[in-house]
Amino acid sequence: MMELIKEVWSLFNPASINMDFEQAAIQSAILVFPESQISGCLFHLVKNFKKKIREVGLTTRYREPEFSVRARMIMSLAFVPPATIWDNFELLRTYLLDNHKISLPSSIGFDETMLVGLRIPVLFFLLDTLFQAQK
Repeated sequence: MMELIKEVWSLFNPASINMDFEQAAIQSAILVFPESQISGCLFHLVKNFKKKIREVGLTTRYREPEFSVRARMIMSLAFVPPATIWDNFELLRTYLLDNHKISLPSSIGFDETMLVGLRIPVLFFLLDTLFQAQK
């Protein structure tokens, strides 16, 4: 799709692209628009997280207010600088496990694969995008 956009509009060279977390689309955008800043979309991140909650059979538990609030804390990692994601991830994991006895199965991505799977940590950082939008 990115190639088609470039073919139809050869002068199009966006400063930034906001997209979901589909790896094929991300790689295509990077190849076709190497100068563009690629950002992930929080809406799609949350949507995928909720889909994974359903897939692993945690829908009933997710309806429990305390579990739901604690599980959604994972999305807060989208607002920390990329250089501190791992440290903040460990702080959050410890907080949830030690203080609330909440252990999310690794199958929903609450382990290193959640972050490693993104491959490009900058995609996970939305704060830059928010500040740029306000300028």
